[in-house]
Amino acid sequence: MKKQLLIVLQAICLLGLFNSASAESDHGTPAVAGINQSWNAAFNSGDMDTLATLYAEDAILSAGDGAVIKGREAIQALFQTFIDGGFHDHTIDTISAHQEGDLLYQVAHWQVLGKQTDEAQMLTVGGILTSIYKRDQQGNWKAVVHTWNAK
Repeated sequence: MKKQLLIVLQAICLLGLFNSASAESDHGTPAVAGINQSWNAAFNSGDMDTLATLYAEDAILSAGDGAVIKGREAIQALFQTFIDGGFHDHTIDTISAHQEGDLLYQVAHWQVLGKQTDEAQMLTVGGILTSIYKRDQQGNWKAVVHTWNAK
């Protein structure tokens, strides 16, 4: 738990030091673009097994409702409920990304389509997400913190 807290605190420092409202950072953008492409492809194909591998075993996720989900398995189950609920065509558009050694963060717009309760009309949901990634021993980026809001 102390290690996760240290990662979060480091990322907060990075956000404060490198994030500017007036300028987009391009440090880390190529890595983030690949992560986003893989994430969207897994979600949009309904492949929650692949989606889960994009998260660290001890990842933390908050969907903006105040609840915190811990662990890859619980995160996979959450996203499966979205797929089962008819959500599809997820997109992520990076606002800012920065890499500092084996840590990478992004702030991005996200959007997904779903069915309204009458199922005749499509519903578009979106908002802002923040993700923090850490490179694992194999050199792969894994999400360690992922949070978003919806508007």
